[in-house]
Amino acid sequence: MFTGGEEIDWSALLEWYLSSLGLLEDFDSCQVVVDSLLSGTPEANLVGTVELGALTRDAELWLLTHPCPDVWNGEHMAAIVHAYMAIGTLVVDAYGDPDRVDRVELKEQMSEAALMVQEVKELVARLTVALGL
Repeated sequence: MFTGGEEIDWSALLEWYLSSLGLLEDFDSCQVVVDSLLSGTPEANLVGTVELGALTRDAELWLLTHPCPDVWNGEHMAAIVHAYMAIGTLVVDAYGDPDRVDRVELKEQMSEAALMVQEVKELVARLTVALGL
């Protein structure tokens, strides 16, 4: 299979994804934090955005120091980080107040981030089976 004009080394891609399992756990933690933002107090939400910021900084650093063997997959993982960053920014811009946040936009961003993470997990599972690991 080709993406961006280059053939994908599926074994190397799976190895990279398996080495990123801690990153996927961080994304799960990000989702727990963002799920709480719709009902938390402004103070609790701002604390949550600090935690979200730390998780996304760690994820971004990991991605920068562990280049993906396939550009599209690496960009997809970076897009997940940016999706969680955008959620944090939306909440901070509303001073943490869930009543001041555009709930429709927040829910859409939350769903999109969760879907992107789920897609990665499904890809890792399919690659693991396809490559016999």
